[in-house]
Amino acid sequence: MVAQRPGPQALLACGALRSRAALLAQALLADAAGTTRQTITSIEVGRHTASLPFAHKIARYFGLAIEGVFDLSEIDEGM
Repeated sequence: MVAQRPGPQALLACGALRSRAALLAQALLADAAGTTRQTITSIEVGRHTASLPFAHKIARYFGLAIEGVFDLSEIDEGM
């Protein structure tokens, strides 16, 4: 579900969203997204990049577009 790839990585702004969403624990988000807390941590710190279906699942959980959850500026600069 999570792909590791070199080059620019979209960083998950999930930590900030969790704070705004009544301090949602990583474990609760992981459970809702069907993954592990370690995966959420790896995405938040930029070690891994979420696949498109997984990014969509997280964005839908927060009621936002993917661009509202992930910082895609590094990817956009490379285009």
